[in-house]
Amino acid sequence: MKRRLRKKRRLGEFAEWCFELDATFTRALDERQREQLCDRMILEVEAAGLTFGGGSDGCTWRSIVQVGERQPNEDDRIHFREWFERQPNVLSCTVGPMRDANYGWSD
Repeated sequence: MKRRLRKKRRLGEFAEWCFELDATFTRALDERQREQLCDRMILEVEAAGLTFGGGSDGCTWRSIVQVGERQPNEDDRIHFREWFERQPNVLSCTVGPMRDANYGWSD
């Protein structure tokens, strides 16, 4: 496939990578606590030059960290798992594998 088509279809060297981050809390968070956690997450993700989407229902957190100013990498996966585990009321945290943000959702 020609380079122009790979770029248009975000394939090969133009693939965009992401990873999922899921957490469970020791107890349900109220609205203020969820907003504070989200604000801290925004600051941490933006400081890393990335973006994320997702949030919390009070009992769990689910988000996808993805391309911002740069591509996420394995070090980011480790960093955000450790960062999330240090947050108050977090019982467990799971970080998924790196996957193609556009084509990696079939499993």
